[in-house]
Amino acid sequence: MRTNITERYFRVMTYQAVDRLPDIEFGYWPQTLRRWLKEGMPVGLSDDERNSMFSQKVDDFLGIESHGHGLPLKIHMNPCFTEEVLERRGDVTVMRDTSGTVAERYMNDVEESSIPHFIKFPVETPRTGRT
Repeated sequence: MRTNITERYFRVMTYQAVDRLPDIEFGYWPQTLRRWLKEGMPVGLSDDERNSMFSQKVDDFLGIESHGHGLPLKIHMNPCFTEEVLERRGDVTVMRDTSGTVAERYMNDVEESSIPHFIKFPVETPRTGRT
């Protein structure tokens, strides 16, 4: 049984038989992509693609589904915060993202990578969001 990602995702979520489980990733750290390329991954990426978290070429090479799933939900802050860099300490950048979360993170232009270290959230108590 061969299915496309939409059919596969639906079948998994409704407990039906599938040819394989969907593999859906959240992207790739650019630092990891650059390392894989240095180690011989045979995927030609432009400079922009080497600094992007999402690469269709890498998804295709690894056999990862990158589209055809999801629900049309609005789950982000509305209105969005303005993304801004608050501080830069060597390779670490402290920034506020569009969700309003302040975190220390490595930016794409350095060789280190890690999940962000969250510092502050826009809603921290039930009273925070009330007007």
